[in-house]
Amino acid sequence: MKPPRKISQLATLLAFLCLCAALFLPSAVAGTRPAGGPDLARKAGAGKHAHAGRCRARPHKRRRGCRAHSRQAPRHQGGAAEPSTGPVPTHPAPADDPAGPREEAEPEAPEDLESPAEEEAEADEEEEVEEEAEAQAPAGAEEESSFLTNAVTAPAAALRWAPPLMVEPKTITLGTGYTHTTLATNRDYIVKLPATKKVGGTWIDGGHNVVIVGGYITVPQGNSSATVNETTALSIKGATGTVHVEGVLIDGSGGGEFDGITINAPEATVQLENLRIVGVRGGYERVHADVVQPWGGVKDLRIDRLTGRSNYQGLTLKPDLGPIGAAELEEVDVTATTEGTLDRGGHMLWLTRGVDTCSAYPMTLSNVFVTPRPGKPLSGAVWPQKNFTLGCPAAGTKSSLDWPALPVLGAAQLGPPSSGSYVPAGVAGLSYQSPGYRTG
Repeated sequence: MKPPRKISQLATLLAFLCLCAALFLPSAVAGTRPAGGPDLARKAGAGKHAHAGRCRARPHKRRRGCRAHSRQAPRHQGGAAEPSTGPVPTHPAPADDPAGPREEAEPEAPEDLESPAEEEAEADEEEEVEEEAEAQAPAGAEEESSFLTNAVTAPAAALRWAPPLMVEPKTITLGTGYTHTTLATNRDYIVKLPATKKVGGTWIDGGHNVVIVGGYITVPQGNSSATVNETTALSIKGATGTVHVEGVLIDGSGGGEFDGITINAPEATVQLENLRIVGVRGGYERVHADVVQPWGGVKDLRIDRLTGRSNYQGLTLKPDLGPIGAAELEEVDVTATTEGTLDRGGHMLWLTRGVDTCSAYPMTLSNVFVTPRPGKPLSGAVWPQKNFTLGCPAAGTKSSLDWPALPVLGAAQLGPPSSGSYVPAGVAGLSYQSPGYRTG
């Protein structure tokens, strides 16, 4: 009976061997697939993922073939790229996946078709060039680039001149009607216009450094007995330091004939910035209305961003009853209007003393625009004009005039500016917000 038992054991052993062969034979056959089959396609894909890994290592650099992936393929040190462990998932991970949700891949942009070897060689070459450039770049260059990209730049409307430094300034708030305020010439002041429209002239008499920021002034209808200062929106007299006027709106809503700003302060520097002076009206036989006139002299007149509208005169900057040291005008637009009764005038920029001399002082014009009365040329809205018979006529074209024989740098251009008024409605006035000042 023993031989049959041995046969039974052999049969059992053969059955076990057959079972093992059935389990291991498919994987062995799969390992002998010829080149060019599906596994080679996955290996070529691994090379692109390695390229994508380089893209992810430098997320601020975008170049052809770079895209987002949810897994980073292992980077290699020379030789062929390591095979990928599988396709990159493009769907969220299951809820019970400990790794959490994965980022979906972005669709790849169309590109020129290249073989895997060409693509890998190009990626290696790009990486070498980038690594060499990064090695030569100074420390922190990448952070600086990111800062410059995301930083908020200084506003284009930042003003050229900041208010003067004040020493224990005294604050004075003006009333809503006509005011004449006398200040000590050895003390600094902050002068506040009222919180509502001021209907009456404003005369600031004296002071050392004086600062006025924001506010709204108009001049009411008067009579023939009204003084010059009562028919002037803002009179500056006798200051000895720097007078800084910024963000003030002056208009003709009060109905009177008036000057915008007059200056009689030969010892002072006067800074006029972000001002809107419109509705100025007058005439030769009535109020000689000007947007700005330093008739009594000024040490240095600085104007940055001013919009003026007048039916008589504009910037009358000629030497008159007091010495003028210099003037700088930047981003100014003045317009001759036809409001009311026209009585001569129409000159929006006047540079010399009187009508028969070439007496002038150093002046710089930068982005100064003049709009004449309708139908008139630019030359008809400035003085001296092109046909001036003395030795300092204006020269240039229909759209731009300068004065080669005067100490004037720059030109007056035919307005208005292409971008519109430098101080449009709503900038200056009761709710004025200063844009800040340049530091250079």
